[in-house]
Parts: sequence; C-alpha cells; structure tokens
Amino acid sequence: IRDVLGATASYFYNSVYIGGSNVASSSNTYAFNSTTTTARNFKNNIFDNARSNASGTGENYAITVGGTTPNPSGLTSNNNDLYASGTGGVVGSFNSVDQPTLANWQTATGQDGTSISSDPSFISPNAASPNLHINAGSPATGGGTPIAATVASPLTGITNDFDNWTRSTTTPTIGADELAAAPVLQSAVSRLTH
Repeated sequence: IRDVLGATASYFYNSVYIGGSNVASSSNTYAFNSTTTTARNFKNNIFDNARSNASGTGENYAITVGGTTPNPSGLTSNNNDLYASGTGGVVGSFNSVDQPTLANWQTATGQDGTSISSDPSFISPNAASPNLHINAGSPATGGGTPIAATVASPLTGITNDFDNWTRSTTTPTIGADELAAAPVLQSAVSRLTH
C-alpha cells in the first residue's frame, strides 16, 4: 500500500503480504509506504514483507512513514504487526534510516508501542492462490484495538471483518481477518426422562 493522500488518511484492519525470492534488484519494496506528513492513523494492520533478495542492495521493508523526529506531528500508529522476514528484510525506514527491529522502530518513531513483529501465520501467502486468512494460534489474534468511529461509520466504527464476520468489541484480531475463538460449552442439560 502506498499512502499519498494529502488529507487525513486512516488505514485500519488491512492484511498486506509481499513475497518473492531470488530477487535481483537495487530497488526497495514496502508492504506499507506512507510518505506524507499530514494526519495519519494506522491501526490493526498486518504489514508483512517476506521478499528475499538473491543479489542487489534493495531493502524489503514492512513499513515506512514520513517524519524526522519521534512522534511526528499527526502520526498515530499502533496495534500493528510489522514483519519483514526475507533476505534484506527490515522492519521499517524512518527519516531515511533503517530500523531493523521493532524496538528500533518504536524508539525512532515513538509509535507502535503495543505493536508486534511476528509471522502472522497466513493460510497461504503465495502468488498462485493467495489466502491471507490467518491460522488458529496466530499472534495477531486479540492484538488489535477496537475502532469505535470512522468518517464512514461515525457511530459504529468497524464492526466486521472482510468476510463480514463480527469483530471482537474488546480484543479484535489484527489484520483483515477476524479469527474468532470457537464457542465454549457453558453447560449441558438432559431433557430425557430417566
């Protein structure tokens, strides 16, 4: 995703995967690239860059945002999964400086305090038949924060995932797929006369 909007930009509950191996390039790749410095809100997203370089000097970033000092004006970014696992993989780029780990990213940007950097466990992240639903046990499960209001839905916010499944109102899953827990049996009653 590349954010080039001039007004407030809000990105919530996205799942982005960049793959490929044996890449021979000096060009950088980004799961999410925001070059603007206007008001920006990035929450509950999976930005996964698994591209691997075979040669060349290109870096493969999970995220990059505009700004020069920690907590840049207008930026809110949190509860994301920022993951870069391939050869040449870097969690982020900020102020033209590579931030190889989530801890480096958090220090440089002052953002993503409760974000993670873990394999989101997509079902089938490949070009032939991509499936960015997540497997049970994904670290993204329950790692989000409720989005109670948006410009499009000022009263209800985002209540469903991309399959129209209801999102948790307290601990939603990070990314486009809400991985709901299986119902737990509370009690059993027999109506048979013994």
